[in-house]
Amino acid sequence: MDDGWTDARVTALALLTSQAALKRAIKEKYRLWKVYKQTGNETDYNQCKEQRNRTQATIKRAQWEYEQDLIKRFKSQPKLSTNM
Repeated sequence: MDDGWTDARVTALALLTSQAALKRAIKEKYRLWKVYKQTGNETDYNQCKEQRNRTQATIKRAQWEYEQDLIKRFKSQPKLSTNM
């Protein structure tokens, strides 16, 4: 019997996982930027640029997943949108 909670639990777990990945990516971006600012090395800058691009992609993906989840929930439970 599906009580609706299973989907919510799976969604919450996926959201936590993506939030953790997002936090890791942002921390790594800042770490690489600090290394570049200390060294001024072109190789360090290239690593920083690559991480920046990966972080931006991760942020966009997380935002898209969040919006898709909202759309799905609003379609299945329209009264949720009025309670926000």
